[in-house]
Amino acid sequence: MLLAKDVAEFLKTHPDFMMKYPDVFVDLEVPHPDVGDMIPLSLRQIETLREYNHKLMSDYQVLHDNVMHNIQMLKMMQDFCIRLLGTPDDDKPIKLVLKTLRACYPNLDPKIRIWGLRHSKEIIYHTRDLSLPAYARTLEKPLCGSNPLIHKWYRKKPASIVVVPLRAKNKVFGLLSFGSDDPQTFEAGSDDTELLDVLGQSISAFLAKWL
Repeated sequence: MLLAKDVAEFLKTHPDFMMKYPDVFVDLEVPHPDVGDMIPLSLRQIETLREYNHKLMSDYQVLHDNVMHNIQMLKMMQDFCIRLLGTPDDDKPIKLVLKTLRACYPNLDPKIRIWGLRHSKEIIYHTRDLSLPAYARTLEKPLCGSNPLIHKWYRKKPASIVVVPLRAKNKVFGLLSFGSDDPQTFEAGSDDTELLDVLGQSISAFLAKWL
């Protein structure tokens, strides 16, 4: 018995068949994918190409949006580093970091908790919660998603959160968090955290002077 896959395989391996019997394909009709009516094969091919082009444009738009978002993030990060490096040494480095972050990322709410800056006088940012250092040591990179340990840093629970470990001199000495009112800003499970990781490294290098 001749099967559909046999016909498909024959057409793939005998492309000259279309040249020898052109009338077959001129007269051939196939079901319309939406309404079920029979339409010429040529018209179905046009519809298929149109659908494929639409998908390509949609994929391109997503890629374009991601690129523009990353460019914006890079510019904001560059602005942050320039502002931070252009500020004289301060006896309140954490307050300075947060002030600069808020200026560069006005739509986000940054918070910092530390436990290893022995030379910093900013007691307000020091934590005695032993669960935080233990949790921070489990983070290899920034983590997006809900976190009860971090929610209590905020007066109002953010719609989405990212937690960034602060590391220097081979140890974790703090956590940086960004809260957002937009649940899609830091979606749980997102792996798009490379720029946040670089930002965390920059802040860590700056604060390392107070370790």
